[in-house]
Amino acid sequence: MILAVTIFNSSTYKFKTGMFAILTNIAWTYLLHEFHHRKDGSILNNDGTTFALSHMLSRTDCPLSKGMRNNLNTIKAIRDEVEHKLLGRSDPRWLSVFQACCLNFDKTIVECMAPGSAFRTKFP
Repeated sequence: MILAVTIFNSSTYKFKTGMFAILTNIAWTYLLHEFHHRKDGSILNNDGTTFALSHMLSRTDCPLSKGMRNNLNTIKAIRDEVEHKLLGRSDPRWLSVFQACCLNFDKTIVECMAPGSAFRTKFP
């Protein structure tokens, strides 16, 4: 997540919107992989691939709020769009979505680490 924010805030990089969407997708995927690894001991599908972010967001045991899941589904849609069109350096229409994504990630990490928090009980 730090790399996504660093690239997005830098004046020297192009393709900021796409890179932010890609890197935040990876950050959230790894965070939820850790959740499932600690909870169930496995993050593998039957074919040996790891759980996709969209799969983990759709599961009934997803520890994220509906708002967080909606935000991440929007980020995923932006990431998918990167494959088909140039989104530019920092498209202003996505700034609030990206800011919410960062704040949600920070909130989730803090809750994950706080003793006695509701998320901590799901994330031993």
